[in-house]
Amino acid sequence: MSRPADTTTAAPRLLSSSGITENEGWRLKRYVVVAPGRAAAEFAPFEETIGKRIFRDLPDAGPFEGDFPNNGLGFLVIHLAETGTWITVYWWVFGDSLQNRVYHVDRDNPEVLIDLSHEGLVGGIHELEIAGFERGAWIASGLGRDEPDAGAYLAALWRPAAG
Repeated sequence: MSRPADTTTAAPRLLSSSGITENEGWRLKRYVVVAPGRAAAEFAPFEETIGKRIFRDLPDAGPFEGDFPNNGLGFLVIHLAETGTWITVYWWVFGDSLQNRVYHVDRDNPEVLIDLSHEGLVGGIHELEIAGFERGAWIASGLGRDEPDAGAYLAALWRPAAG
């Protein structure tokens, strides 16, 4: 079920959780944020192509070793904004840190995915609201354990405040 997200500094967005995206060892919770005048269905024709590119850009999922150890867990936010679509992928590294990649798809050229990760973007206020929840879910299920409880982490999904 979708309903307006609880934000106070920008136009409300519809937000929904759309399950888990799995690819090449990665398991990412998936959220969709939709601005007024947009529809989540607009993204559907390009989703497979863009999804392949995003997973190609990610490091190998696990094992938890190396320079930036991860366990293949994180979350993905697809934000259909007024001017285009922002796609931000977040994943847990070092057991207690969050790494990300940010992409933009221009509304007038939806087949071109632009990687803006080098610009230092983290996410907009809607993405950060979700990230705040994800921090708590990670603390509850992953932090301080030899192995995170992946099932508990993936089952904990952010929901907008009723209002």
